[in-house]
Amino acid sequence: MRLILLLCCCILLLSCSREQSETFADIVLLDAKIVTMDSLQPRAEAIALLGGLIAAVGGNDEISALIGDSTTVLHLDGKLVIPGFIESHGHFMSLGRSKMRLELQGVSTWEEIVGMVRAAAARADSGEWISGRGWHQEKWLQAPVPQVEGLPINT
Repeated sequence: MRLILLLCCCILLLSCSREQSETFADIVLLDAKIVTMDSLQPRAEAIALLGGLIAAVGGNDEISALIGDSTTVLHLDGKLVIPGFIESHGHFMSLGRSKMRLELQGVSTWEEIVGMVRAAAARADSGEWISGRGWHQEKWLQAPVPQVEGLPINT
């Protein structure tokens, strides 16, 4: 028992070595109104970023301990900080709808499209529409047969 206690003490002392390097944040935001989206800590006044990721969120005093010589510090004077997306231009509804359609851009035959529609129909509820987008018949390996007025049909 004494040997186990001695080993535990040695491990504890070695793990508390003063030679461990301190890690400082790249960017610190202080004096902010931060919405965290975390139910355990919904609001904070400071945040530390390291390597492009959130390293810590908390009070000004707590986060100030992560400021080093090369840390960029921004005092926000009570301005609001909220999580969000950085996106230059997008049509979110269209993007969402496109994910609900069959993506036909890479197909090389009419038969491949028919197979994709057949598989989607097997999963669909009765009366549910199946839509797709993106086919480029000029890139198909061969023109489909039969056709009606140049449009392929499935018999």
